[in-house]
Amino acid sequence: MSDQLQRIGSLDRLRKAFPDTLENLSPFEACALLDYPLHGNPGDHMLFISALIWLSRQCEPACIHISHRLNFAPAKLKKKIGRGPVFCAGGGNLGDLWPKPQRFREKVVRCLQNQPIVLLPQCMYFREKQNLARARQVFNAHPDLTMMLRDRVSLELAREHFDGRTVLAPDQAVLLADTIPPRPAIKNGKIYCLTRGSRDREAAPQLKAILQATSGIPRGNWECMGWKGLLSGVEVLLKPHKAPSLTVRTPPSALPDELTRILKRVECPGYILRSWHMIERCIAQLEPYEYVFTDRFHGHILCVILRIPHTVIGNNHHKLEAHWETWSKDLPGIAFADSIENVTDTLQRLSGEAVDRSSLTRQ
Repeated sequence: MSDQLQRIGSLDRLRKAFPDTLENLSPFEACALLDYPLHGNPGDHMLFISALIWLSRQCEPACIHISHRLNFAPAKLKKKIGRGPVFCAGGGNLGDLWPKPQRFREKVVRCLQNQPIVLLPQCMYFREKQNLARARQVFNAHPDLTMMLRDRVSLELAREHFDGRTVLAPDQAVLLADTIPPRPAIKNGKIYCLTRGSRDREAAPQLKAILQATSGIPRGNWECMGWKGLLSGVEVLLKPHKAPSLTVRTPPSALPDELTRILKRVECPGYILRSWHMIERCIAQLEPYEYVFTDRFHGHILCVILRIPHTVIGNNHHKLEAHWETWSKDLPGIAFADSIENVTDTLQRLSGEAVDRSSLTRQ
């Protein structure tokens, strides 16, 4: 591979860009972290673990109350944390592309008017004006709401439509760089394509052609998004104090020290064990490869953490490109592809062989 595609550089700039604390929050001894992912999308598990790490470093709260959409109970939450702050999980679902998490977020803001609420870093994207208007009405009625946005496009949208505090921060999963050791540089010529399906609601129009162009290399989606991921969610839903025994084989002693300490401050340690296991499976999926193509947002973030050179393939809105423009484009070893030509040019450079573009489907 050429010098331009060698291991990417330091993560220091991204980590330092994430605020250590939020100035408007008073010191607290208890807090809540909401919207634990029962599904198998590992990006949300990376965000859950990184949020716990950030909270434990910020104030070392004695109690971190965790809930998901199915067991959210405002009265119980208030009893557990008093007037402590409430943190809603970050991600790429602030908007109407994924209605369920947005509806839950609005429910939380409506029900907890006397709690400081922080929306951890999100990409914001609304397709329908009426959905934006509803969110604006709910969010602007809250007296102490902070919105953290993970790209400049989302930040400007938030400042245009919402009255609460806004904070620009990179995706919170970059904080896992202190927990996940960098992978040694590999030169084995192996290339992998980590992509969502072409029918996914976030898939780019040109993804089908890109999949054709990369048909000669190994590819797949996140492996833990299959039935085992769903089964482990059911297990932890029924027995949140234990690790899912059918799918998780990660004992507490195998956790990083920081997570082992956090286990003592949460009510449901099974959540942490399950999420860390998801992350380990993703690391194992990407580690063998010298170069990766991906349209998975947290495929990009994990490659950055592991120091794997890669190409980020854009999706059908600004989520990936805006974060890349805001935070990632100056890191060496990362390219952004918004066309079939970008992908085929990189493939040709990696393999030294010309790619026949004439057979590729354009949509």
